[in-house]
Amino acid sequence: MSSNNVINTTVTTAAPLSPLKQATDDVPDAQTPSTVCLPSTTAAGTITGPKVCLPQALDPITGISLGLIVPQGTDVADTKPGLLPPDFIMAAWTPLPYGFAGVGGDDDGTTTPSTGNVKAASNAEAPSSPLTAAWWIEGVLGKFIPVVQIFEKSPTASALIRVANPSDGGATITISPLSSESSLVGTAFMLFRGKNCAIQTLNSEVSGSFKLATMISSTPPQYSTEDSQTSSESGLLLPLDAQLKRGSVVLMPLLLNESDYKEVLEGWGLN
Repeated sequence: MSSNNVINTTVTTAAPLSPLKQATDDVPDAQTPSTVCLPSTTAAGTITGPKVCLPQALDPITGISLGLIVPQGTDVADTKPGLLPPDFIMAAWTPLPYGFAGVGGDDDGTTTPSTGNVKAASNAEAPSSPLTAAWWIEGVLGKFIPVVQIFEKSPTASALIRVANPSDGGATITISPLSSESSLVGTAFMLFRGKNCAIQTLNSEVSGSFKLATMISSTPPQYSTEDSQTSSESGLLLPLDAQLKRGSVVLMPLLLNESDYKEVLEGWGLN
């Protein structure tokens, strides 16, 4: 850890590329990455947890901005084809208002995959069903309660259905208490860690990067028991209807060494 509780990210960003430049050099239509530092300064001017600066990419279609952190021991080139690494931290900025948003799965909705589960997917070279990490806000009277869960497409491809018992496959998602929303700025910020989630990626032409499908909908999550074919015990559905916008984003991951990654997990409440 460097001085002043700021992790030095100068030499830990995914090598051998210069990620803040080459992402747009290699792919003409790729979004131009910027740099964002987390956690941001609070209203009181204090910082909670270690401060890390990482590449951030914006999808102009959905308005979602993303950043990705993985342990330095992760060889991006050797990660299972079509999947995010088995351990990652994702930062997501989503424009308000929205019903739900997410990353992963396919990018255009034309594929109708077979049903599957996280346990099967985590032990395969690619998911048996395109898996998605989706998030939304729950609560009343303005109280912010962030929710992040794992979904797969229904057999009819009309909705995403929550994967039942994802922990059976070792998959876990931990949400940081640093997650927040600001109606003044018009953005919800989700910070979470995924382990063994088998989140599907798209083919990226940028070496050392991950390309993710993005989605956002004004339709909120729905609870339904009408579709008996779903594998979701609770019947929690995310409708893939006309309110859904789809895009994609190319992410250059920030690689942190083991000690810094552990400090970030502890400092950001992601253990």
